[in-house]
Amino acid sequence: EYYKDSPPEQQKIKLSVRPLKQLYGRQPARSFDVLALEAVRTEMIKTLARTTANIRIGVIKRLFKWAASKKLVPAAVALELRMLEGLKRGRCHARETEPVKP
Repeated sequence: EYYKDSPPEQQKIKLSVRPLKQLYGRQPARSFDVLALEAVRTEMIKTLARTTANIRIGVIKRLFKWAASKKLVPAAVALELRMLEGLKRGRCHARETEPVKP
C-alpha cells in the first residue's frame, strides 16, 4: 500500500525479493538468518554490480524490519540481518560499475 504510487520502488522490491524467494521461498521467515542473507547476496553478485547488490540487500533488510514491526517475524530476525555489512569496493568479487562523471 505504501508504495502503490511508486512503480520504480515496486520494481526494486520485486527484483530484490526474487533471489530470496528462489533460495528460501519455502522456509519460514522466522528461520531466515544472516548466513541465509549472505547466500542471497552471493547469488545476486553473480549477475549484479556491487552497488546494486548492496541496494537490494538493503531492501530485504527493510522488508524484515517491517515484518518485525508488524509482529510477523521475531524482532531478533530483523536485528540479526542488520549485522551483514555492505560489500566494499575492491574487497569482494562483485563487478564494479564505471563512476558517474559530471
